[in-house]
Amino acid sequence: MLRESLQLVAKTYDKIAKPYFNATFEKISQYHLDKFISMLPKKSKVLDAGCGPGRDSQYFKEYGLKVTAIDCSSKMIAEAKKKVKGVTFKKMDMMKMGFKDKTFDGVWASASIIHEDKKDLPNLLKEIRRVLKCNGILYVSAKEGKGSEIKRDEPYNNEPRQFFCYTVPELEDLLAQAGFAIVSSEFSEDRLGRDTKWIDIYCKKPTS
Repeated sequence: MLRESLQLVAKTYDKIAKPYFNATFEKISQYHLDKFISMLPKKSKVLDAGCGPGRDSQYFKEYGLKVTAIDCSSKMIAEAKKKVKGVTFKKMDMMKMGFKDKTFDGVWASASIIHEDKKDLPNLLKEIRRVLKCNGILYVSAKEGKGSEIKRDEPYNNEPRQFFCYTVPELEDLLAQAGFAIVSSEFSEDRLGRDTKWIDIYCKKPTS
């Protein structure tokens, strides 16, 4: 069962699943996808955490990875299943994942922590660490900024969505506290052309 705060996020994305799919599915971040893949063993087991319409899951599948994808929105998952084959999709809360310890070689969390209240992020990152194998790779991206904001985007029916923003030191510190070793931190521009800067962080789960 989803947390109450996540139920509100899921309700919004259920409403905009189709227009979101149409607006974003072709907007891949190839540089970051390829960099993440290059850091993994061949035929790795990857978790796409907060998969949305399954765009990145499809890319991983095409590279021969074994992909499991989770999202809080059942209608997003329904859209993903129509387009993406060979991927296991599940409706799931990232805070309470139904996977065994050390299941995945890599976890891809692209623009998925941005809807999580900051007070919940430490526990969420610890849960990601739990399901990641030792020396496993985590990629996480977030909006650069401070505090939170409510935005309405015309392509998504102007439905209100709350975003929690981060600075690089803030996000790096949260990842370190959760037990991750930072590999690199970068910035990228918004793929949809909005006036938004994204933080892209690659990190590793140490062996000890």
